[in-house]
This record gives sequence, C-alpha cells and structure tokens, in this order.
Amino acid sequence: SFNNSFSLANDASRKTNYSFEITFNNNLFSVRSEPRNSLEDALKIHKELASYTGDDAIGLIHQCYEDTGLRPDPIRYQIQVAAFQNKSNAERYISEITSNLTV
Repeated sequence: SFNNSFSLANDASRKTNYSFEITFNNNLFSVRSEPRNSLEDALKIHKELASYTGDDAIGLIHQCYEDTGLRPDPIRYQIQVAAFQNKSNAERYISEITSNLTV
C-alpha cells in the first residue's frame, strides 16, 4: 500500500541517509534513489550502491525530453537499483538495502 511504501522510504532514509522511492511504469516497480541535482553526487551514490549490490550495471538515469522547454531545470539524476514485477518485492528489497547498507 501507499502507506507501507511511505513508511519504508522514511525508514530507508533514516538508516542510510539516502531516500528511496518506488516507481511504476505500467509493467515493473522500480526501486530508485531520490533524485539528485548533481551528477557528481549521483555517481558517488551509484558507486556505493553498485559496491553493495555487486552489480556495476545498476542504472544511472535521467529524464530525456524532446522538447527542451519541458525539461526541468536543473536536470536531476537517479540511481535505479532494481526492478520487480510486484510492489511487495520492491518494498522487501528496500528493507534489505536499509538493513545491510550503512552509509
């Protein structure tokens, strides 16, 4: 539920100093870091999360806009850590990250 996701996100933020969110693209639930304005900060988080997960292929993402007038300013970056077919698996993964990752 939304309330459970909100609680998990707050717990994750408290334990790791990172905020995580769950997004849905009509197919998969993605676990992502909170958006960052700085590419340098995003790359630092990417390195730490890749080290924790053992997966260099976790995604550094940003929004692309064909019409630059629609582009938010400044551009924001997120780390996509994982994707799941259901929300409960995404929530469990956030819980696992927060219990094992000390930042």
